[in-house]
Amino acid sequence: MDALRQQLGETQGALHEKIFQARQLRVDLGNAQNMLTNAQNELAREKEMSQGKQQLLEGEIMRLRQINQVLEASAKKSKSPAQGNRQQGGNGTLVVNLEDDRVIITRSRMMEADAMYNKVIEELAEKTQLYETLVKTTNQLAEEAKLRDSLQKTTELQLSEKDKLCDTLQRQLQAQVQAQNGGKIEALSGVKITNGDVINLWGQLRAHIRAISIESLHAVNTETMSDAAKREFEQLSENWPAYMLTKDLTCYIFRAVIWRYLDSNMLSQYCRAYGRDFSSAAKKVQETIAAGVSESDYHDWRARTGVLLHEACKPDLAIQSELTQTLLEILRPYTSRTEDVLKGQLAKIVKLATRLGAMLTGGRFYAVLMSDMPDSNRMNGFTLNMATMDVKGRLGGGDDGENGETVENVEDLIVDLMISPCLLTKKEGNWNVLVKSEIIWRKDA
Repeated sequence: MDALRQQLGETQGALHEKIFQARQLRVDLGNAQNMLTNAQNELAREKEMSQGKQQLLEGEIMRLRQINQVLEASAKKSKSPAQGNRQQGGNGTLVVNLEDDRVIITRSRMMEADAMYNKVIEELAEKTQLYETLVKTTNQLAEEAKLRDSLQKTTELQLSEKDKLCDTLQRQLQAQVQAQNGGKIEALSGVKITNGDVINLWGQLRAHIRAISIESLHAVNTETMSDAAKREFEQLSENWPAYMLTKDLTCYIFRAVIWRYLDSNMLSQYCRAYGRDFSSAAKKVQETIAAGVSESDYHDWRARTGVLLHEACKPDLAIQSELTQTLLEILRPYTSRTEDVLKGQLAKIVKLATRLGAMLTGGRFYAVLMSDMPDSNRMNGFTLNMATMDVKGRLGGGDDGENGETVENVEDLIVDLMISPCLLTKKEGNWNVLVKSEIIWRKDA
């Protein structure tokens, strides 16, 4: 049964990853379509200009040919002032007197006009072919977009079916365990929620935060920022203006803002997913139990209580709405998207964070750490710890492209920005790292 649940968890993670990839492809498709539209408009303008040049040249050639016909006709007639006369000028110039008008034409001009006409015809044909190719490519991309949308709908349907199957299996497992233990709930501790479940949901939350930081948020001129906005970033790093000025690092400071609020308002608050009042009361009970029993008994109590809360309580919608609105007000100045779009993205992130907060309450003893150590408020300025941290880049030295950076001699390296927290679990008195934090480092001055 555990193997099946683990398989289902892995399947859910893979399906969520496909959904994220499909959304990213849709964004890339939109950008490509915009580029194609601009190219099509430019080609259409060039085609129109070429057609205009063609008409002008056709008129010029027509005029020159008419003159040439007149010259040939006049050559056959006797030379007289009334009929006109033709004589050879210098440098191959043809001078023709027709009654009272005098026309001077060079033969090279005729050849030049023909060459220009042929060149315009060739350019027009090439641009017409390129235009038709771009139209064909646009149609192909539109068909691919339809296929991706269909794939996403199918993937979401499969995910929903897997979720239902997982819930059904969990309920069956719960009923079997209760029957074997005379209806007692103690044996459910650690069965309902596993480390794999927590890590999977953590990964989904991290992916959504990464996506919004890249797709929807951008730097602004620091001189135009309000004092309150500057204080938000100062809490994360004293070098925050450098992140606004460095394109490859800008997304990281926005991720740090989102994670800090999720951590302080949801993930690190006991039972906060079920509401502020509920959390306050539960925290007092937790502190009382922790002070009166052994650590192992306290962990057992917390795990059993968490299972019951996860089964009996639903996440509080008011706390989700409040946190979403808080993040919206902070991040609104840094997006070019509409407020509804940004709010929708933030609402999904907060919903995932609320599910994760409920899961952390209902499983083993977990701790979310966005500082150098438990019960510390320091978010930067401490020595790099490779056991709990993943390096994403360095201040003043560029970015590693999301793949982690090899760091040697970490003794003199300082954490400048804590992008996301690490996730710890405690078992038999020992802390284990489930997910490392993401950081930006700088050298110690």
